[in-house]
Amino acid sequence: MSDNGFILVNRRRKRGRNFEQAFSERLLLTEFNEIDIDKEVVVRKLFDAVTELRNSVFKTHIFYNLLKALQILNANKVFEIICYGLGRFSQCRSSKYQLAFLLLLKRHYNCQVYLYDPMFLKKEIEILKKLELDVIETNEEGKHTISDNITLVYMPHCPKHFSDIVEKSLEKHLTNSARYLLRIYPYMTEIKLQNVFEHMEVFFSTSIHVFTRQSLSIIPSDFWVDKEEPCYQGKDIEFVTADLTKLLLTVPSNII
Repeated sequence: MSDNGFILVNRRRKRGRNFEQAFSERLLLTEFNEIDIDKEVVVRKLFDAVTELRNSVFKTHIFYNLLKALQILNANKVFEIICYGLGRFSQCRSSKYQLAFLLLLKRHYNCQVYLYDPMFLKKEIEILKKLELDVIETNEEGKHTISDNITLVYMPHCPKHFSDIVEKSLEKHLTNSARYLLRIYPYMTEIKLQNVFEHMEVFFSTSIHVFTRQSLSIIPSDFWVDKEEPCYQGKDIEFVTADLTKLLLTVPSNII
């Protein structure tokens, strides 16, 4: 994380268990891989979604609040966007609208956009590149080095949320599964967004999280020293680790 920015944000097991787990998760990750999607149809529906969002109250609402976030940062634009957890936009309506909004963000700020999701189909990646979006090639597990300029991290389908998880979960549970969220929570500013889009499930429980240079400057120095990796439970299929991504690539498809 850079000095200034905002977010819109393994322990190794025995090999036998990894493979057993990989079989079930590979089914999820490759469920639609044999579907021959029509890229022209997908793009047409995507642009219809862009038009719908462009004319929506939600678009006005969220850009107004993004402006507020930039004002908190004493900035006037976003220089880059990193998107994690978008999902299969050719198969899922929510993902389609979330990608459509990402395109609106790209056009509004005239900035570079980087994406990663292990769920992307090959033809979806081709569509993203055709739309001049940069697809990250490897699973960085969210540990992306960003520039000193204002960066928007867009995470529509990621499993952990700031205020909801911090305020509604036991501290012991957070210490084990979301330690860094718990520790950074006091130093961020949250702007909760109203769910005013016609399709209520698309942008459910969406917030903007702002990290100012001033708030980051008062974080104890040992916060940055402790770089112990989070431990994700095997059943937490919402998070696909880098090790699991590599493993899935090595499991012969005819085994499943």
